[in-house]
Amino acid sequence: MAIRELTRAEFLATFDPPMRSLEEGESYRPVSLRDYVTECIEELELSSSVDKLEVHHVYLSNDKMHTHALLHFGQPNRYLVIVIEHDPDLIFGHYLLDLDQEYGRS
Repeated sequence: MAIRELTRAEFLATFDPPMRSLEEGESYRPVSLRDYVTECIEELELSSSVDKLEVHHVYLSNDKMHTHALLHFGQPNRYLVIVIEHDPDLIFGHYLLDLDQEYGRS
């Protein structure tokens, strides 16, 4: 399976505020992430496995065109964000989000 790392601009273009956090057990047109995430772990050499990743947040864009699944892989304030595009429902790509870098924390 081919994975696609999004640029910051591509990632930001998938936002349509306000992004709404999906509640536990709630889903919106779900897409299987397992194979894609497995590839990401291997290619990005993340220090985790699919079974150890924790889904911390899932956000749906206001226009319902994109879902962002934030997966914590063991490093503080860093997430593997899987972006799902709707219509058709497929994985658009991924982005490594570093909150410390994004918001100037150290």
